[in-house]
Amino acid sequence: MCLTTVQNWTSEHPEFLGAVKRGKALGAQVWEQRLHTLAASGEGNATAIIFGLKNRVPSLWRDKTEQEVNATVGVNRIERVIVDPPARDDA
Repeated sequence: MCLTTVQNWTSEHPEFLGAVKRGKALGAQVWEQRLHTLAASGEGNATAIIFGLKNRVPSLWRDKTEQEVNATVGVNRIERVIVDPPARDDA
């Protein structure tokens, strides 16, 4: 089954979409349980487990956070001033 078929089915069949979401949630639980087991026993590959979590649940397990800042900066006045340098004493 190709990805396009799955996407079409999720659009056309709400019950299939629900099953896909439940399956993804269960998959995330499996990876989180693996990480918990690793923390308790020290046996396993933490890098592989974290990589799996980042791919399964990127909204919860990612290194990069994005923040959006909306701000308006106004310029009231621009002034140019010419300053004569002070006279040098060594002339």
